[in-house]
Formats: sequence, C-alpha cells, structure tokens
Amino acid sequence: MVRKNRIWVSAVIYCLLSGLCFCANAASWINGENIATKAKVTASTTGGDATSTPYAVNDGIIESTGSGPNKWFILSSPNGQWLQFDFETPVSIGGARVVSGPMIQNDPDITSDFSIQYFDGNEWKDAYVIRENTEYDLVFTFDDIVTSTKFRFLSRQNKRFRIREIELYEAKRFGSNVIRADQLKGTKYHKAVEVLSNIGFLKYDQTFDPEDTVSKGEFLTMLLKLTGNYDYNGGYYKSSYEDIEHSEFKDVIIAAELLGYVGKDGKTAFYPLKEITYTEAAQMMVSALGYSTFAEYAGGYPSGYLKYAADLKLNQNVSVLKDDIITFGDVLMMFFNMLDAEVCEPSYDGTRYDTVGTFLEVYYNVRKTTGIVTSNHYVGITELCSDSEVMIDGVKYFIGRTDVTHYVGYKVEFYYRINEDNERELIYISEHPHNTVYEIEADDVLPTSDFNTIWYDQTDKAKPNSIPLDYNAYVFLNGELGEAYIEDLKPANGKLVIIDNDGDGSGDVVFIHSWRYLVVSNISNEVIYDKLSSGSLDLKNIDILNVYKNGEESIIDAIAENDVLFVEENSKGRFVTIYASDKKVKGIVEAIEEENGKDYVYIDGQKYRITANCKGTVQVGIVATFYMDYMGTIAYVGDMLNTSVQYGILTRIYKDNLDRVYAKIMDESGKFNAYQFENKIYYNDNRMFSKDLVNNDGEFINKYEKFESQLVKFAINQKGYISRLYTGSSTEPITEPNLLTTKPEELVRYKDANDYYFRNGILTKPGLDRTLIIGNDTLVFIGPENDGGSEDDDYSVSKGKNGLKTGYWYGTTNVFDLDYRNIPSAVYYRKAKKAEEISLTSAVCVISSVSKIVNEDKETGWAIEFYQNGIKKKLVLFEDCLYNTAYNQWKSPFGSNYSELGFDRLQIGDIIQYSAKDNIIQSIRILARVCDLVDETMIQAVGGENVNVMPLLETCFGTAYCVDSNVLRVKIGNTVYTYSAPTLNVYIYERENNRVTVGTVKDIIGSMYSDSPSKIFVRANAKVATDVMIVK
Repeated sequence: MVRKNRIWVSAVIYCLLSGLCFCANAASWINGENIATKAKVTASTTGGDATSTPYAVNDGIIESTGSGPNKWFILSSPNGQWLQFDFETPVSIGGARVVSGPMIQNDPDITSDFSIQYFDGNEWKDAYVIRENTEYDLVFTFDDIVTSTKFRFLSRQNKRFRIREIELYEAKRFGSNVIRADQLKGTKYHKAVEVLSNIGFLKYDQTFDPEDTVSKGEFLTMLLKLTGNYDYNGGYYKSSYEDIEHSEFKDVIIAAELLGYVGKDGKTAFYPLKEITYTEAAQMMVSALGYSTFAEYAGGYPSGYLKYAADLKLNQNVSVLKDDIITFGDVLMMFFNMLDAEVCEPSYDGTRYDTVGTFLEVYYNVRKTTGIVTSNHYVGITELCSDSEVMIDGVKYFIGRTDVTHYVGYKVEFYYRINEDNERELIYISEHPHNTVYEIEADDVLPTSDFNTIWYDQTDKAKPNSIPLDYNAYVFLNGELGEAYIEDLKPANGKLVIIDNDGDGSGDVVFIHSWRYLVVSNISNEVIYDKLSSGSLDLKNIDILNVYKNGEESIIDAIAENDVLFVEENSKGRFVTIYASDKKVKGIVEAIEEENGKDYVYIDGQKYRITANCKGTVQVGIVATFYMDYMGTIAYVGDMLNTSVQYGILTRIYKDNLDRVYAKIMDESGKFNAYQFENKIYYNDNRMFSKDLVNNDGEFINKYEKFESQLVKFAINQKGYISRLYTGSSTEPITEPNLLTTKPEELVRYKDANDYYFRNGILTKPGLDRTLIIGNDTLVFIGPENDGGSEDDDYSVSKGKNGLKTGYWYGTTNVFDLDYRNIPSAVYYRKAKKAEEISLTSAVCVISSVSKIVNEDKETGWAIEFYQNGIKKKLVLFEDCLYNTAYNQWKSPFGSNYSELGFDRLQIGDIIQYSAKDNIIQSIRILARVCDLVDETMIQAVGGENVNVMPLLETCFGTAYCVDSNVLRVKIGNTVYTYSAPTLNVYIYERENNRVTVGTVKDIIGSMYSDSPSKIFVRANAKVATDVMIVK
C-alpha cells in the first residue's frame, strides 16, 4: 500500500512541485564569439558553378556580390542540400547568422527556408527552423542551447540560393555547468537521475546545474514532491516562523511543519531563500523518514539527526561545501539515498516504532532486488521474450524505459514496481558489482580442444592465462545458443566475453563475437558495399539491427564512406550488430614492426596496431589517412600522398582570409585533392612565401591572359602540404634540340604538338619534320580546351600509348620534359568540347523572344523564350554553348552557314532543337531561320535506317495544299508532298508584327480551297508531320 499524507498547497507551489521549475532548471545565456571558423566544413555538393566553394562559408570573408569564390552557390535541386560543421570537441551553440544572396539583381538568391541542425549521436535534429525569410543578413537565437560536435545548415527550399557566410555563436551561460539528464552517463549522478526520473520525480528531458546551490524553500518543495505530500490541507494553521508570511514558500513550509519535517532547531525564522546546508537537509529527511523521536533521544538537533542521517546512509556520494552548503547535485544524491532507507512508523497502539519497508516500497510501491538475466527479445538462455519484456531468474518483467539489451548472462541489480495490471515493470537495471567479466581479443585466444577451459595469451596485461568454464556453461555464437563448435572459440576477428555471475571463479556464460571487416564504399538500396572486396551487407531482410559508432549506440544513417565496420551476424540472419568507427589519423609512416605476432606502425611518433592485410599496403615514408576500427586498429589506408615530385593538373589556386594558399590538383593517379601550401615553398626553384603566389586580385602569378588549367610538377611534405611547385614556361615554349638538361624535378615545356596524327604510339605532323614517341611511362593528361564551366570529370590521366586513340588527329597538346629519344615524360591534350547530342526526334522549338543577359560571373548570354509542343518555355544560353553539326545535310542553300552564326543573331520565328542542363542550353541545332523562309524548298531529309524513304528529320517550306485531321499536303513547285498528320503543333509567325503565337489546324488554308493559301514550314518524322509554322 502506497502511503501519502494530504497537504494543501497553493497553485504556485503546485507548479514548483510538478515541474521542479526552480533556479537550477532556469538557465540563461548570451551569444558569445563566432566559433564556426574553428570547424571543418563539408557539403552535399561543391555547388552550381566553377567558383562555388563550400569551405569559404566560415572563412570570415563576406563579399558583397557573392559572385567570386567566397560563396556556396546552389543552382539545381536545392531542397535537401547541406553544409556540415565538424568540431574536434563538443561545443555549445546558442545562435547563428546566415548571410545569403548577392544583394544585387532581381533574383536575390536568398535562403528563405532552412534549418540549423545538430547531431545528437543517433540522428540529426532541428536546433532552429527558418521559414519565408526575406533578409540577406539574418541573425537568430535558438530556443535552447545545443551541445554537439556536428552542426549543419539544411536547405528546405525549392529555388536556387547562395550563401556568403555562416556564423555559429558559442553560448555563454550565466551558470556554466548546465547539463541534460541524458548527458550524465559516466557521472556519479547517472543512476540517481535515472531512478528519480523513472519514478516520476524528475523530468526525462530536465536540464540542471549540479554545482548550483538550492534554497531551503526549494529543497522543501522537492522533499514534499518526493514524499507525495502535495495536497495536504493546512487550513488556518498559524506557523511558528515569523518570516514566511509573504514568502512564495509559505504553504510549503506550513505543510512541512504539520508533517513534522521542520521546527527541530528551535528557531523562529525559517529563512526560505537561504542556501540549504547538509545539516538542515539531513534533519528534514530524517524527520520525513520517521526517525525524529530517535534523533531527539540521540542528542537532538543537530547531532542526533546527523547520526541517523549517517546510519541511514543519506550521506553516500555527497560532497559538502564550505560552511556546510550542499549543491543541487548533492541534493539529488541525498534523495536517491533516501529511496533505499527504511521508513519508520509508530505502531497502531503507539507503544513502539517499527520499520515498514524502504522509502521506495512505502511511497512508490517499488522494490529493489538482484537476479540473473536469462533472456531478452533476441538472446536467451531460456525462451525468448517479446521486445517489451526481459526474463530475470525465470520471471518476466516489462522493460519500461530501461535498456536491457546487453544484460543476458549477467547478475543485475534492479528496481521494479507492480503496475495497475499486476505486472512487474522495471524502473532501473544495472550490472551487479559481483560479476567477473573477461573480455579477450580474438588474436589473444589460444587454440583449445574442449569447452572446459579458455586459454589466452595476455602476459603483458598481468591476467591469468586460463579461465575454467562451468560444466553447464552457456556458449553463444553471435547471439545464438548451442551453435558454436570448439574451433569457434578462436574467431579470426572479434572477441570472447566470459561472465562469472556467481563468484565461483568459473565462466557461466560465454559470448563468442565473430566479426567480418567491411570498409564502407557506399550505401545503396539498404546494401552496404565493401571498399576492399566485392563483399556487401544486405540489410533488407534483417529482423534486428543494432548499430554502434565509436562505442556509442547509433543508427544506420550515421554510417558513412570510409567508416570501418565490424559486422556480427548470426547464421540464421535473425539479427546483425554493426560496430562502426570513423576514427582516423593522418600522417607519415615512420616505422613498421612486429611484436608478439602482431603488426604495428608508427605514425608521427605514435604506435598503432595494423591488420595484416592492411600492412601490405603501406611502406615507410608514405603520407596517408589511416582509418581505424572501433578498437583502434588500422584497417584501411586511404588518401595516400606521394611525397616525391610528381606531375599533376592545376585547376585552381586561391587564398583564404589568413593568407593561406590552396591549390586544387589532379595527381598522377587521377584523383583531385585540395592541397594547402607550406608557408615558404620552392616555386620554380625560387624560395618564396606561398602567399605571394596569388596577388591582391586573387590571380596566380603564373597566368596567361586568364587563368587556365595547366600541367605542373609538385611535391608534398610530411604534413601533406605543397612544398615545391614547378610550372611550365608561360611564354614561348622551347623547341628541340634544346633537350632536357635541367634538374629532374624541374618542368620544361616544349613546342606544342598541335594537329598531330597518332598511331602506333607515335605523334607526328604533316611534313614529317617532328615525331614524338609516347613511351610506356609517358603520362597522358586530358582536359578541356576551355576551362569555363569545367567539372572534375572533364579531366583524366593514363600512362602509355593507350592514353590516346590510334588513328585520330589531336589538336592542342602541350609537351613536357623530352628526353634524348624524343619521348616526353608527360603530355597534356586540351580536348575540344563536343556538342551535347540532340535527338533527331526532339520536338522543334519556335523562338518567341530573345533578350541579352549578363550573369553573376559577368558572362554574356541570352534568355530564349519559345514554344515547344504548344507550351511556352524559357531557357538561357551562354557563349560556351556549342552548335550541334550532326545531321546538317542541307537540300537548300541557306542552311549551310547555320553553324557559323553567332547566337546573338537568333531571332523571333527561328526554329531550333536543343539539349539543356539545369535550365541552361548546352547545345543547339538550327532547323530554319525565319528570314530564310521565302522560297519554296525541301530543306532537310536526314536520319534513320531508311533515310531515302522515311527520314527521321524532314523539313520543308512550301504552300499548304490541303489539311484535315489526318493528312497534311504541301506543294513545293509543281510537286505535292503528302504527310500523315494525326496530331499537329501549329504556330503562326507574323512578319509585320514580328510575333509568334500558337495556332490550330483551322488556321492552315490550303490552295485547294483558297486563292490565298498559307505559306508553311513543316517538320516531319518518318512521314508523320508533327509541327507546322504558318508564315504570314
């Protein structure tokens, strides 16, 4: 029977009782300095143009137009794009600033809808959400402080945007130690807060400062809540305290007086706002437990109460401050200690006092006991339970809010209550201190011939080298009981966990964790693919999936490329556990050694274990990123840097606000990296500061008329920084026979091989006055002829003659470092950009408007409005748009010069086909210019297997002869051409008004019916007319 006295308190105090809303839970803060500059920035995409730079958003530079490299520009698919800020250690953020848009033009590119999110260890959560923003420079404060190592900007809008800067402000609290209840793992408060929360005393999401002090009134408020005395009616009782008449705690103090909790010190003033002392708290709690009479006999206040507080163990894990003051954390510990204390009450006849049970039993109907967990919902010594139950000593308990995942086989201490349905429900569970647990790495396990003893080699850890197993020991293999063979006791990867849960020195339960390695390449359609093999992990048909990352419980969405996984899966596929790690170290390998049969490497002075497979990929002197499993063993080596001088294609060089210079280079392996320059470097053998490589206008000092990608030689030092850079001459290249006589690391550019023919590994030109041999070791780099709008995929590198196609003529080809045999060490072929393919069957477009534009990068272009399939559309094209010359076989003279026309000569009424990407026309084909549509003529008939019978692209200009819902006939001279016409798109061009409108079949007037027939342009596909433009 749960006992509760009845005391009436005011509504104000009721709020205090039900929410604990006192000073320890009411933290305030101000936004401090911007710490976004200390974070590493990554992004979902580089951006929508060649200068978009995600890692510029935290460089401290806010450029007014947002058109240069100091911005992140998203042109297409903006919804869901993100920028992530990673900090080395957890930081507390209270607000942010987002600077977006260019502050010019009609389309401002403002970030209107987005959220700032944080990663809580399991998933991304919103810290603050912005909707329908119209401000370029937006500063906002969060509703609450958020602490994490990972934050991100997440776009929620469907239109393009650009971000010039993001600032994250570190929260500065007036009380700086505020934490959440769920952040207490590993502290002395963890168990206390979890139990107090589960019995309803604390809120699960409560925040508090354990170092804050508590007033006497606040303490008494909490004590009344803990004892359930929140509706005791004090009536018109006059308090003995003279200072509480106007106190907000008046009703609480009166209630405590009536209950006998206070009034033991003989004072006439209570001082409700004074900080509570340990002595005062002990007196109140001893009285609430019913020991006042005994404490008075033992010396009264304070000594008698202090004695009984110690006897009742109320002082365990309590740290008393100077002047006997206790903190809020100590108050919680005292309340927790009170839960296990025996409650004393007078007998019914008043002749004696008896203990009637623990505080938890009397006031909360909660019992505390111990037992051995025998099963949960997926691992069991006995029958399995449902996912809401656990079996302890053969008795089922509902798990409530507790986590029982890892307790099978362990002796546990637990609290439980009997709920309204007479069912046992766990309040708290933890491992009992009497368990002895051995955890042995697979490499340390020695072979054995039976299940009687586990032998292992850990002499360096001063442990015994054998563990006897109980005759009735339970042995699990990856969670399955009875599936293990003797050889499974030594897994290739993994560990053994052996539990002695009864203290007799023998293992009672053995868990064999047998793992396989995966290094994440990518995750697609619920399948994790391995970077090191053709292996994978299919998650679609798994019943139970547990994910841990860096030792903490996590979710599958937290797993990313290059994460090292230990995968534990049972033979039946019932459940899978993934132990993931993103731990990594970057540095130079200084030594490799073997010790006690295990392999180790030294990286920048630190010793690391390395797997045998991984050892074969490293050598002393390499600089790389080393990825480790969650146990700290290196399992994968990536981003290996060659510290010797090598060739590469420099595509970008730039400087940040701290004068640090970076270069984007594709190396000899074909991989792009953004390298930072060392402070002082050798540039073409001249010693100089790297900041001087880029002038005040942001231009590379070795530039042509404008910066172009170029072949360079470079060297990386042990830190991964560029220490040497060599560029070919930017003036007239030298010619043979001035052969290579310089130092091997220097770069010499020779006369370009322009319009050379390649076959059998030989590049030569008409006249045979120069021949170059492409040797087996010649590096063949290929890049675009013009850098504008180039992507990383436009560049490639290969070695030897297979890098060039035999039987082809090659245009601009830079030649470097010839030897005496006329074999270059490297060539760089500047490949002309090809026009995007345009299908012959693409719907034709009739231009209705052309206007000149200039984009944010000062590039000239044209906005084109047109009709296609009867619908009006709008796209833009720029000067780098290419004319598609495919299928330009003209039967009339006027089409032969279309490929030479500038796009500025496009006009209303012209008829085109196109291909586009991101609303920008990439390639265009002109079918007819309206100014040429004067004389009747067959224009084109091309494409298809039967081009002479049914061409896929047929165009003509003539006089309409007749038309109905099925047939269109056109007269050209004395010949009438007949087409099927089940569906026609009809347009009307008026020369006088220079205007295009949409028409219908009824607007076509045939010469059979009128002396003023329509002049029409016709496009047909395999003799089926699809589009007609009437020219008036």
